[in-house]
Amino acid sequence: MSQPKTTPTAKGRTAELPFAPLDFFLSSVRDPHNPTHCGICINGAFVECMVTERDVPLNQGALRKSPAVNQSPELWGAVVRFLLLPRTDEQLDRLLILLSTCSCQVVNPHIIGYHMKGLKQAEQSMSRAHMYTQEAGTGRDKATFSLGRCALIVNLFCVLGFFIGPKGLTSVTKGLTKPWPSRFTDLMPHGTDSFVQTMLQWYRFVPDTVICQVTAEVLRLNKSFLIPSLVKYRFLDTVVNSTRRLVDLTLVDIRSDDKAVRGGAARRFCYGALDFYRYFHCVRLQRPKYQEELLRGFETKIVQLCSILVYLSSDPNMPNLGSNNNPTQEDIYEDLAFYAQDLFRNSYMHLYPHPDIPVHPKIKAFDGPNFAGSPWCSPARGCAFCVWSMRRLVITIIGLLCDGTLCSAYGCRHSIIPGFGKNLQPSTRCRTMPFCGRECEARAWMDDTYPHQRVCTIVRSLVDRGGGSALFSAAVNGPTKQAEAIIEHILKRWEQAGVNQDDFQLVYDWDNLIMEGREDHRPEGNVLLPGYDDYDKIITLLSSGGRGLKAEYIDRLARWPSEVIREASLLKEQPFWNQDIDC
Repeated sequence: MSQPKTTPTAKGRTAELPFAPLDFFLSSVRDPHNPTHCGICINGAFVECMVTERDVPLNQGALRKSPAVNQSPELWGAVVRFLLLPRTDEQLDRLLILLSTCSCQVVNPHIIGYHMKGLKQAEQSMSRAHMYTQEAGTGRDKATFSLGRCALIVNLFCVLGFFIGPKGLTSVTKGLTKPWPSRFTDLMPHGTDSFVQTMLQWYRFVPDTVICQVTAEVLRLNKSFLIPSLVKYRFLDTVVNSTRRLVDLTLVDIRSDDKAVRGGAARRFCYGALDFYRYFHCVRLQRPKYQEELLRGFETKIVQLCSILVYLSSDPNMPNLGSNNNPTQEDIYEDLAFYAQDLFRNSYMHLYPHPDIPVHPKIKAFDGPNFAGSPWCSPARGCAFCVWSMRRLVITIIGLLCDGTLCSAYGCRHSIIPGFGKNLQPSTRCRTMPFCGRECEARAWMDDTYPHQRVCTIVRSLVDRGGGSALFSAAVNGPTKQAEAIIEHILKRWEQAGVNQDDFQLVYDWDNLIMEGREDHRPEGNVLLPGYDDYDKIITLLSSGGRGLKAEYIDRLARWPSEVIREASLLKEQPFWNQDIDC
């Protein structure tokens, strides 16, 4: 009788060797400290789990068709346990050494197949890390960030980021008896502090910005629950510093005489700019007070980085990559320009004593229409209403409800701690507001201040008259150009339907009440810190000699309507008001 084939483990023991990709991957990482095979081999098995067709590269197109999530949510649990297990620096370094050391049975055809596929995918995964291998000045640093040590980690983060992103999560949760993720602990098994610390630790050892992107997607799903930990451990330092490093490397490499260096710089720039964009896109999906908390202290540098990235995206020295599996590059830089303008105004950078900031003309172009206010503005309510009319705000509120992971019942535990999948059910009537159960829905139905039976009818009417919940969700999650077109379409439909302005006020007031019941760790004060000392020099370089458009300045004399009202009221209190003054 033949004996089952075995392979040595990291500690010298032997274990049965499963050859089915899923079983092989699960058995290899069952002990997160001691993987039983090298990183290349494990990576190959993971790729086999994702893509069943031969010779198909693992990219976003292949992932959208991947049956992996329908095979076993156990796979994703194993990935999260492997990546997010708390480790000391010594333990993490030892793990990477084990992944880079191959003692696999390379004579076995299954092992050979996993190695070949893993090696091919590793080269693709590590191409996005070209910036770090090129930046490392010594042989030891380059060896530390090697293909064998880091390719598996980079690939796991890339695929995880896709599947928990807006396009991937639907396929993850659809049609499964036990959807994944079904609880916030599925993505943060050891708590929010541990999650942020672990992500920062991974970035120190495997400095790829995809780690920032995955953190952003977890923030998007968990809303305000993750924010205190991101602020506590200054995660934004890593995002901003990595992007500044991207800028510095790109400025040098796109001027190289070596075509390969310029091509690598362009690919690196696309990857880094996309991860920077995804992080701030997810931040902007938060409430204004949470955005302020997350960005505090870095507002000036972020505006400057957005401006530089927009300039570099159209620099004549930047090679044209053609099709790079990311057809929305133009939309990304449009969004970054919009984010910069929005942050400039909402952080009051236009007020003295903050210095003038020269910006890309695209940023200045957004300032005209977006800072003009609207007929539906309610200046007394604050600045947000001057940029986004009451109707636009309601579109955002409904869009966030459609994708909500927080219960809509005031005071419910799940209104603070997110839930996913079947833990949340839409209202039986409006099919928009999420509740963690019928008990919460019934309690909200009879709420004293804003009974759901009243709010629900209005929300359902607004959704139907606006064109359906899918449009509202796209208005929140889509690129700026697409989102703006959808918003205008919804506004036009509402105008044609003659929606009562009181309905918008009711939805806004109800939403404020729900927000009051959620935790707010927002610190006091909002002091803008200086930006980069060499920013003006960089902008001059990128906008001179025909390299780019001349930088412009945002109008610092323009004021929010609320500012105008406040300043006028202060003037009227002065003793000389309404007195004739001889000149």
